[in-house]
Amino acid sequence: MQSHDEIARALRRLSPARLLIDLRDAAPAGRHDAAFEHGGREARKRLVRGFEPVAFLMRTSAGRLQVQRLLREDDIDGRAFLDESEALAWLDSL
Repeated sequence: MQSHDEIARALRRLSPARLLIDLRDAAPAGRHDAAFEHGGREARKRLVRGFEPVAFLMRTSAGRLQVQRLLREDDIDGRAFLDESEALAWLDSL
């Protein structure tokens, strides 16, 4: 996915010590089948490579559960949150 590659390159240039990905305004994927999720696995891993652990900020409990499941399945060191202050506190505690 070209857009994922562009974002990954931009993140490498920034080299943040910690990473919070805010997905609260992201449009729902509309698909949650295994083939679709498997296809995004490498893109997700490329985005966070070098920044683990990473925090994800979600708008809904369902979104939080979905991201937590993907993190577990993709073996990515991270957590999903509904509250920004909790996400930042978790990142600061590492």
